[in-house]
Amino acid sequence: MKKDDSIVFRVFSYGAGYADQTKEILQDEEGCQVYRIHFPEPCVIYLSNVPKSVPDTYSLQVGFGHTQNIIYNVPVTKLTSCSVKEINDRKMIILIPFYILKLREKLRNKKARTPKNIASLKSLIKTDIMGSIVKHVELGNITAEDGAQLYRFTQMLYTRLYSQFEETEEVTDMVEQSIITFVDVFQEEKARMEKRMAEMDKEIADKDKKLADKDNELAELRAEIARLKGSDK
Repeated sequence: MKKDDSIVFRVFSYGAGYADQTKEILQDEEGCQVYRIHFPEPCVIYLSNVPKSVPDTYSLQVGFGHTQNIIYNVPVTKLTSCSVKEINDRKMIILIPFYILKLREKLRNKKARTPKNIASLKSLIKTDIMGSIVKHVELGNITAEDGAQLYRFTQMLYTRLYSQFEETEEVTDMVEQSIITFVDVFQEEKARMEKRMAEMDKEIADKDKKLADKDNELAELRAEIARLKGSDK
């Protein structure tokens, strides 16, 4: 949420902890033992607006005694500086509710809560955030239940950040109505799916019963044939 000059050290520490769990002892082509660990691919994500002094990449020099230093690079993603398309393309839909932080600093100032900026907030939530969630549900990238959870999380963040302002009353109504509508549709769809699954389970059970009945009939027929053969002797 805020600039943190020590985070690159923590990222390296987390990576080292992960690497310690992935250690391997292998053999090369000549039969010699090779020792190997795996560091995960790191990334720092800033969810809120951060100063321009935050770099796009943190570079950490790692020294190994008298050997050459190695540069450990950690890329930085500044969520509020990303476009909605970039967020969607990078499959970061789980973070889309935090996009609401984009206007946080600006709207803290009462003078900045103009009709134009309030309209921008409304568009940000309705089009960029909720629109993206619906799009990903329709594409099958997330489930409707995932979408409902992201909607609720968006509402929770909005309530915490903006609902206390008089100027945002219209936006508050829109957010509440949107989540009610989405969740209602989700519940209806979930009910339809559960009903259809119950019907399919019944159909399968009926078919299994018919197969079982036929197996019984066949067994009885074989027993009768065996009995008749026995009586012929």
